[in-house]
Amino acid sequence: FDDKSLEINNIVSNDQGVYICEAENIIGRISAKASLTVHSEPIFVTETRDKIVETGHKVSFECEATGNPKPSVFWSKEGSKLLMFAGSIHGNKQVSNSGNLIIENCQ
Repeated sequence: FDDKSLEINNIVSNDQGVYICEAENIIGRISAKASLTVHSEPIFVTETRDKIVETGHKVSFECEATGNPKPSVFWSKEGSKLLMFAGSIHGNKQVSNSGNLIIENCQ
């Protein structure tokens, strides 16, 4: 560009980082830094799978998502307004810090 600017089109997550502009002549050199943060929508890294379990047994469902900023992972039972977040316990249901849903003593 004639104005010496940097333009990044079709930005992707890998474009995130620190960019350095430098100017130099026979007298000296200067530089300036600019940080680029790329926000992205959540995407599933691992998706849940249907499971069949006998009454009284334990079951675990995995659900991992990535994005920037890091997304919150939470669970709810279809038809219920209760949201279960990581680190929470609701009766025989708990959500691990990694976002897995664990149900003890299934009924």
